[in-house]
Amino acid sequence: MYDVTIVGGGIVGLLHAVLLAQHTPLNIALLSQQPLTVMPAELAGPSVYAIVPSTQRILRDVGVWPELLQQGLGLIKDMLIWDTVNHSKLLLTRQEVNVRALAYVVAAHALRNCLIQRLHCLAQVTILAPWHFLAWQETATHLVIECQEGSINTQLLVGADGAESAVRHHGQFKVVKRGYGHSALITQVATTVPHRHCAQQFFVNNTGLPVGPLAFLPLADAKLAAIVWSVVPDQAQRLLSLPTEALQEILERASLQQFAALRIVKPLQVLPLYERRVVKYYRDRVVLLGDAAHTVHPLAGQGLNLGIADAAFLAKVLGNAVRQGRCFYNSQTLAAYEHERRAKNELMLKAIGFIKIIFTTKVPGISCWRRQGWHMLNRLPLMKKIMVRYAMGDKLLSWPIR
Repeated sequence: MYDVTIVGGGIVGLLHAVLLAQHTPLNIALLSQQPLTVMPAELAGPSVYAIVPSTQRILRDVGVWPELLQQGLGLIKDMLIWDTVNHSKLLLTRQEVNVRALAYVVAAHALRNCLIQRLHCLAQVTILAPWHFLAWQETATHLVIECQEGSINTQLLVGADGAESAVRHHGQFKVVKRGYGHSALITQVATTVPHRHCAQQFFVNNTGLPVGPLAFLPLADAKLAAIVWSVVPDQAQRLLSLPTEALQEILERASLQQFAALRIVKPLQVLPLYERRVVKYYRDRVVLLGDAAHTVHPLAGQGLNLGIADAAFLAKVLGNAVRQGRCFYNSQTLAAYEHERRAKNELMLKAIGFIKIIFTTKVPGISCWRRQGWHMLNRLPLMKKIMVRYAMGDKLLSWPIR
């Protein structure tokens, strides 16, 4: 019998297992469809994450941050946001909030590798991988988790198995889902002009170019950047089919030649983008977190940060219940997690939706309003400081766990 069973071998599921093992006496099982083995860098894809300081503190707490530092991180010291129609821009800097970096850019495979290595050091966690979740059955005293490879018993089931969550589907959690009308084109590029640790976001709305936000995230190398361009699906497929030289030229134009010549250095990926949110985060002995509970547009780079905040706060709630002698898997405990995280996640969903509408519309009046708004913000240091603090994740989670 396990106290907690986590389904999902991604970053959020791995981190939640590590947090529970470090901060509670609970007996934990982790189910993953994929083997939990370290991936060599040369086999890794182009995906990266922008890690905000609140997330960085969590990763430091579980002991994986020093290893990530050794592997090399991109630093986002400043952010430059462009409206490409007006060539107007907004600069947000670390000096405005007196920090070393606004965010850190971490390779997806590197973060997962570090968490896998950490997890293998924790005897309190039983790793079942590859195991394939099928369903669960409720009894009067526990849940029976059924998998292709066998069954296990648990007091609490945590669904951290991503946007197409099998746990969510089997539990018939009601989901509100709508397409953003975008797919994300992802790759990495070598730049001629150094990025100088500045992340740049171009709200591309120029005639003759695919419309949508294009982000350049600085990597550890001064002339390497990860890009995410969110455009309508048929445009994403067209970009994917172009010869490399033609795509590089389009990227140079879309980024206003800020990096001069660009050279694509990683395979391209295209991912469909949806906004999802479950109506309720939990039911009897079952709780969802991360992409299983909500997905957001990548233009603000907050998807993984929200998922990690979910994992950390759920660990905090469960740990508090155990220390106080309360039932850690009942509705009262899980409701405290939902109340905290739903409010913050949905605020981010709404903010991202608003930003997308404002910066992708071609209505002339809105375009003029954007230009005036940029000029105003550049003259209001307090408003810029508030924007920077929120972008850094200060409102996502209170930390540490104790």
